[in-house]
Amino acid sequence: MAYSAALKNFSDHLISLAAKLNPENDSVWIGLKLEGSCDPSSRQEHWLDGSDVDFHNWKEWEPNNLNCEEYSVYMDQTGGWYDFPDNESNPFICETDDNSYCSIRAT
Repeated sequence: MAYSAALKNFSDHLISLAAKLNPENDSVWIGLKLEGSCDPSSRQEHWLDGSDVDFHNWKEWEPNNLNCEEYSVYMDQTGGWYDFPDNESNPFICETDDNSYCSIRAT
């Protein structure tokens, strides 16, 4: 499977999982943070684990840093990314290693 196809498959899986766990909200925080100035083109980005960002899937016109307050990155049901304010409480997706397990069971 090509890398782009694998990313698409992974993204589809995350979207499906997020919709099942939280059907009233169609977006999830993906652990990507933006820092820096109000100009979206000059901001720094980093994953919470410190790893490099080597893939983007921004929606059209994103990131836009509306009102100079959008520093968290969310993924919607289409798999597209958009920046959003930090002051909201929203569902999230996190990565674990092979030795970890989820203590909350999805139904």
